[in-house]
Amino acid sequence: MIKWRDLFVVVYLLVSLFHFWNFQPENAYIYMLFAANFVVITLMVIYHLYIERSYSPFLSTFIVFNYLFFLVAPMTQITQMVGSEQMIFVNKFPLKEDLVIKTLILVLIFNGSFFAFYLKFKTLVFKRSVSFKTKQTTGNRSLPILSIIWLLMGLIILFANFEFIIYELNRPSWQALEISVVEGLFKTKILFVVPLSGIVITTKAIRLKTSVSNKWVLYIVLILFFVLLLVFKNPLLTKRHELGPIFFILLFLYAPKMINTNLKVCGMIFVAMLIGFPLAQLLTHVDYGAQELLYNPSLLLVEVEKGALTNGYYSLNYDAFLNIGVVIEHVSNHGLSLGYQMLSGILFFVPRAIWTGKPPSSGLIVGNTLDNDYGFSFTNVSNPFVSEAYHNFGFFGVIFFSFFLVCVIILFMKWLRSGNLFKQCTAIYFSLHLLMFLRGDFTNGMAYMGGALLSLYLLPTLAQALLNTFMFSNKKLAISK
Repeated sequence: MIKWRDLFVVVYLLVSLFHFWNFQPENAYIYMLFAANFVVITLMVIYHLYIERSYSPFLSTFIVFNYLFFLVAPMTQITQMVGSEQMIFVNKFPLKEDLVIKTLILVLIFNGSFFAFYLKFKTLVFKRSVSFKTKQTTGNRSLPILSIIWLLMGLIILFANFEFIIYELNRPSWQALEISVVEGLFKTKILFVVPLSGIVITTKAIRLKTSVSNKWVLYIVLILFFVLLLVFKNPLLTKRHELGPIFFILLFLYAPKMINTNLKVCGMIFVAMLIGFPLAQLLTHVDYGAQELLYNPSLLLVEVEKGALTNGYYSLNYDAFLNIGVVIEHVSNHGLSLGYQMLSGILFFVPRAIWTGKPPSSGLIVGNTLDNDYGFSFTNVSNPFVSEAYHNFGFFGVIFFSFFLVCVIILFMKWLRSGNLFKQCTAIYFSLHLLMFLRGDFTNGMAYMGGALLSLYLLPTLAQALLNTFMFSNKKLAISK
């Protein structure tokens, strides 16, 4: 009987064959470099599913991101443009074969270096399984009280920001916020994540050996946290890069068997992003009504031939590969940033009102380049991690950034098997946030992850430590009396 991982690999190869079969660049070197990148990604897939003994949702995300954004999407975009009158991408950047080749070389160096460093340094992590139980310590007795405090804090945040929440519900996605960037980040990425951290705290408290009455109180608190989470992170309005990490944290807490192996995580992300989204688009963007499709399903094949499965790849959601070429051109004209531009990401928490000379985010630099040189007026674009590395330190930066990323992943792998639920949930969050972090830009990736780190780990850990200290000191005082 065929195994699930064998079936996944077969599907992966069939999807790849479909895209390479339809890929027809005019330059053979472009085809060869895409094939070389495909080989590196495939080696990662084989290692991840057949050889790797450690549980690593991070590598799953890394594989799917590279396969989708640096292989499938650009191949589809280039295929559509070849032979057309205007060979320009959706961001008005022209198709330049030399830049495509340089981009593919950068991606190949980055992925090759990352995989080599990952194989070398991942030996620090030995176990495959994840510990789903928190360590039992005396300090855990404060968790039920902490969950109540967290709920009160969540309710205060709700009432204090009620007008802003209503405004967000009615604001079109294209319309900018009427508040400062720092205030918007503080509200949406820190305060509005409080219900999620409250769910983690309450779940941790429920797993303790407490009385039945306390358990009922905690279950009510948990339900209220879910209601708050739905209000703060409305699934119909919240962006996918935020919903993904939240969804995986909830799976980790309540249905861990759904994501407890590399195959399950890799397969879930792969199916959702490379099969689910295109199929959903096929059903929602066809030229026929539901009744026509029901009586004549072959009409779906007509839509597939028209490119309904791949049209989504021409949107700005898949501009990562294109923007690497923009950065290469920007560096050739203006030189390397030598780390200065990265300060806006590293010091994301410093408002521009205080630091007036704060460098712009790299995504804005890419957007301004497209606006000034090619007339593309939309400047809020992505800038992948690999081009961020090249923009700052050239080819050396590409290799160094791959090493840095491996170190961060290994740190979170340790957190994932630490037994500390706060650390584990933060690590799970990062494993899905990695999609946005790799797509860029660096400043937004750091700001969003910084908010999650503060809300999911630092604040609950600090609050629990203070509460433990207060309860322990009161207990000692009572005993001494």
